[in-house]
Amino acid sequence: MAWALVGVTVLGIIFFLGVARTIGWNFYMQANAAWWNYSWGYTDQIPPLPVWPNPAMLAVFLTNNRLIQIIVMLLMSFWWFGWAGTLFLSSTRVVFAAAFDRLLPEKVAELDDRTGTPVNAMLLMVIPAVIVSLLYAYNIGGFISVTLAATQAIAIMYFGTAIAAIILPYKKKALFEASPIAQMRIAGIPVITIAGVIFGGFLAFLLIEWFFDPWLNTGGTPPGLYGISLANTNSVIFLLATYGLAAVLYYSFKARRKTEGIDLDKVQAEIPVE
Repeated sequence: MAWALVGVTVLGIIFFLGVARTIGWNFYMQANAAWWNYSWGYTDQIPPLPVWPNPAMLAVFLTNNRLIQIIVMLLMSFWWFGWAGTLFLSSTRVVFAAAFDRLLPEKVAELDDRTGTPVNAMLLMVIPAVIVSLLYAYNIGGFISVTLAATQAIAIMYFGTAIAAIILPYKKKALFEASPIAQMRIAGIPVITIAGVIFGGFLAFLLIEWFFDPWLNTGGTPPGLYGISLANTNSVIFLLATYGLAAVLYYSFKARRKTEGIDLDKVQAEIPVE
């Protein structure tokens, strides 16, 4: 997994360098703005392209070879299928783990006898996802603008993970020392702590930019650059409601288990580290 992340990061850097050296960063941003400003109703000027000018499509404009164009677009379409699949895999894994640890009802962790698949855990993700997809696809109640803060929700989650990585070697020393990464240090400082500081710092910068959009009060159209600042109250409320609901579910099930004689905090503290 570490090498996969390194590979993706390197490819991302190559992509941005490629944009800068070929079509140019200004063109790339203006092409996006031409599409999204019209899509969001900030202008009545029809964009040059009838679809969002994604980077792969702009890249195939550089060749007249139809076969190469078809191959590139087909390969890029696989990205969506892979992304959608892994999204559900990661989400259902968390639900399954919570049920396996008795935080959620044990029924959620049951596996199908024939396929060995946690069907119930998947249904808990797929059914709400279908409902949300319908709300988004048909923009029911302006749902598209409400979901803009989804990026922030992901960033906040990773920011919390970065903080956990920073303090892990000191907060859970026995657990950390039992892991292979404990051997990786720079000047005596755990690499996981250094990585957490770097990544956490970058995320902090992004969150400040998004929440306090520096372009918000410049008088431009649309107002702001990101559309997910604190000025987008509906999206912020949706974000807070999502975290609030997650907290209610977590602490409610935790309290219920405690009344059944299962103290999850105590159980976790007593798990032996090998």
